[in-house]
Amino acid sequence: MNLSDVDLNLLKVFEALYIEQNVSNAAKRLGVAQSSLSSSLKRLRAMFSDELFIRTTNGMRPTNRANSVEPQIIACLDAVRAAMLDPVAFEPGLSTRNFCIGGSDFAAFTLLPSLIAYLQEKAPHTRLQMVPILPNEAVDRIDQGKVDFAICSGSTYPNRIFQQPLFEEDMAVITSMNNTLLQQEEKLSLQKYAQLQHIYIESKGQGESIIDRLLKKKRLSREIYLRVQNFLIAPFLVESSDLVATVSERVAYQCGQRNRLNIHSFPAEIQKNKFSLLWGKIANLDPECLWLIQTITGLLEENEKPHA
Repeated sequence: MNLSDVDLNLLKVFEALYIEQNVSNAAKRLGVAQSSLSSSLKRLRAMFSDELFIRTTNGMRPTNRANSVEPQIIACLDAVRAAMLDPVAFEPGLSTRNFCIGGSDFAAFTLLPSLIAYLQEKAPHTRLQMVPILPNEAVDRIDQGKVDFAICSGSTYPNRIFQQPLFEEDMAVITSMNNTLLQQEEKLSLQKYAQLQHIYIESKGQGESIIDRLLKKKRLSREIYLRVQNFLIAPFLVESSDLVATVSERVAYQCGQRNRLNIHSFPAEIQKNKFSLLWGKIANLDPECLWLIQTITGLLEENEKPHA
């Protein structure tokens, strides 16, 4: 094949179809009509002498040929994007960038206090936006350019998504210092834990919690007295009642300093939550984004155990 006969814009069509695996969504991603993208797909198939994407009930499934050439095509596009970046060195003090980070309330609670303090000193003209997203939404939001980064726990992500582990988090149980059902110096056992009345902090799309699965294995169960969706209200409700709440260790120790709370280790071995910073290939070519990635990683390493 003669390279002069190749329309390199078709590689962007390939990239969009590979990410979206849906003709309509790929067309929206590129800002073109669906009929135009369908025409480009025909030309792509002719160029590679392969169907590349096969229509199924679950969308456009890549063929083996598409999977084999995808790394080279993406690398080619990334090289072109890198060549077109502004070569001027990034100066944080002069940046007016508005960064958008996706994550949970807990991610905001953990990151923003130290990040805002740092940016106001080192990059005072930058601005931040924190938007709520679930882990299963992170990849789509990054691919669509709706967020620059995401902070999520658990799960696995496609190879096109870059990841930086940030921290691991234990769970803790908070009780009021005036709790009439649990003495201040009493060691909290799993049986005692199950007998107490609980505030349950639930999140959208969450099934049975890891705690309730653990209790079920031990032939125990707990009484959920109150369900809330914002973890920050739990310490205030616990302080003035005999209710208990199971929260992140960071939340327990930081709120325990402000509220009259006792803090107990969770009374059984339980899997830690592992949080990572996620970003896409566009951010990975952007000096401003790379600087913020290093900044976030460094700040959270410094504050890995804020209560110690």
